[in-house]
Amino acid sequence: QEDKEPLFDAIDTLHGVVPSMRMTVETAVFNRARMAQATFGDFSTATDLADFLVRRGLPFREAHHVVGEVVRFCIEKGSSLEAITADELASLSPLLADDPSAAKGVLSVASSVGQRLSRGAGSPAAVTFQLSLADEALRKAL
Repeated sequence: QEDKEPLFDAIDTLHGVVPSMRMTVETAVFNRARMAQATFGDFSTATDLADFLVRRGLPFREAHHVVGEVVRFCIEKGSSLEAITADELASLSPLLADDPSAAKGVLSVASSVGQRLSRGAGSPAAVTFQLSLADEALRKAL
């Protein structure tokens, strides 16, 4: 019987919090331009380039090395992965020279996020699915 009291306390707390959360989310305003701007220049898509090379048959440890060279090039140039050109990519590794435009394509944040499809991931499709689950759970809770 002792284990039931924390459970009931948690349920009581959720009944008070969930309506407030819903109002907060419904009235939230996001500065999409500022959010998009914050994603540039942080090398967050470097792993996507390594994954691109792995899909082309390169072992990950070697892909990691190639991407390290690309990142080093960008840092020395004072640039970012998003700003690197397809020609620069091609010049950095013969593995990227086969299809530098495709390699360049995986470096966008939109492409990176769009590939994240697992449950709870950040792609638009995954987020839409999670929102529908959350909405259904909230409706049942209220």
